[in-house]
Amino acid sequence: MRDSNIRAFGQWLCSYQWQELYEEPSCEIKSAIFYETIGKAIEQFFPTRQIKMHATDKPWINPEVKALILRRQKAFKEGKALLWKYLRNKVNREVKKARRSYYSDRIEKLQKENPASWYREIRGLLNMQHKELSVSIPDNESADSLFIANYINDQFATVAQGRPSLDPAQLPAYLPCEAPPPEVHPWDGYVPQQWKDAIVVPLPKCQPPCISKLRPVSLTSQLAKVAESFVSKWLLQDIRTSLDPQQYGCLKGKSTAHYMVSLTDYVARNSDRLGNITTLVMTDFSKAFDRIDHNIAISKLLQLGARPCLIPWIANFLLNRRQRVRYRNELSMWQTLSCSVPQGTLLGPLIFLAVFDDAVRESPLSEWKFVDDLSLAETRQHDAPSIMQEELNDFNQWASQNHMLLNADKCKVMIFSFMKLPPAPPVLKINGTPLEIVVVSPVVEYCVPVWHPGLTKEHTARLERIQKRALRTILGGQYTSYEAALERTGLHTLQQRREILCRKFAKKLGPDMLPQKTGQLHGRNTRNSNKLRVDTGTPLYPTWFDFSTMM
Repeated sequence: MRDSNIRAFGQWLCSYQWQELYEEPSCEIKSAIFYETIGKAIEQFFPTRQIKMHATDKPWINPEVKALILRRQKAFKEGKALLWKYLRNKVNREVKKARRSYYSDRIEKLQKENPASWYREIRGLLNMQHKELSVSIPDNESADSLFIANYINDQFATVAQGRPSLDPAQLPAYLPCEAPPPEVHPWDGYVPQQWKDAIVVPLPKCQPPCISKLRPVSLTSQLAKVAESFVSKWLLQDIRTSLDPQQYGCLKGKSTAHYMVSLTDYVARNSDRLGNITTLVMTDFSKAFDRIDHNIAISKLLQLGARPCLIPWIANFLLNRRQRVRYRNELSMWQTLSCSVPQGTLLGPLIFLAVFDDAVRESPLSEWKFVDDLSLAETRQHDAPSIMQEELNDFNQWASQNHMLLNADKCKVMIFSFMKLPPAPPVLKINGTPLEIVVVSPVVEYCVPVWHPGLTKEHTARLERIQKRALRTILGGQYTSYEAALERTGLHTLQQRREILCRKFAKKLGPDMLPQKTGQLHGRNTRNSNKLRVDTGTPLYPTWFDFSTMM
């Protein structure tokens, strides 16, 4: 794209008379005129050009360099020696310049201005880009990309078509408005269809990708995002003070760091008290954004204090949205949605926060929210009854009333207790499904006596890297060696910890689980009398074990 073309387009944009657009009273016709005019200008100033790129081209080879190489080759074929030498030297200079720009100037600029873009560029330089998505259709392994794109879109649309479309007759009265939207006119509650169309990119939630575990991310018009930025700003001004203060997602000044600091502080403070047990339940929805009922969303926005003059535009923004899936450069057919809020827009997450806001607001338990993720915590004395199950039942009922679905398989429980003999954790359920109790450290050491004896040296080294990496992260620049880090932190190696756990396990074994001692077998008092007789069935291992070494 030439700079001269960009300047010419900018001059046209500033000098063009939009009188026809201003005089048209209908927003729908205004939109059609605007897109038609802009489309013709783009074709005029930025005509489509075809440039052949090869898989072996270096990443810094740009269209300008390719054009110079073409001119150089043409001069060589025509026998123009002077012109060929000139172009040869120019190509060499431009290649070196492009390479410097790619490896130095560009990376330095990205690092200073945009860390996210810089990180992506570094991954590209190191050839660490994500592999192209590959999804297989059940019972149809040979399906082409277009068929898969339509299949994925059908899967997404099935959820987003599960509720009736927005019906203004079911909403609280919000018209006539007291005033038009601030500083923007004439808006008549109409959103151009181009702004409601989305190209959906499926992102895998797991590896290898599974057709049932894909996240739909919507790519919408840039002009739609500009309009959304205004509406989102005004809407947030209206409802921010009414939102749950424990919501940490999609709000300026709040983040996952604030979420974790608050949660960790709560657990630490309550764990300090003698006899306390803290139960933490982390919940997760199934297709949370795709199940949003538009009638409920608009009603809750009004309850939170959204100015009525914005509601017609937001309602039209949600109505008759369309999507199609892009998969390996293939586009599926359009699907019209009757519910859901699009992920990837500015207004979608804000509408979701409004719907999710009144969940567990009246609960006596402590709660933390991050967009659609909710954590509930209960601290009680070890002999006091738990009310966590009742609160989970109430939350599940709220989800049903709002046409949402909790995913019990992804809901987890954590127990925090420093008692030597803590009571058995309560069995918590959602929709009859028991929730899994998860822990952090014991995952590496779960049932150690079962699998520790069978570890190879390679397995032991791979496990040890977990603690090495953790200590390197904790100590930072003070980390010199693994041995020094263990001495400084007072930790054992993971192998030593496993051996200690095995000894503790052996000491607690009852007589019925231990083999007989050698002295009990022959009735004589010898130096091996206290050793356990272990029949291995192979001469590679000893047939006795010195039990006294564990005492």
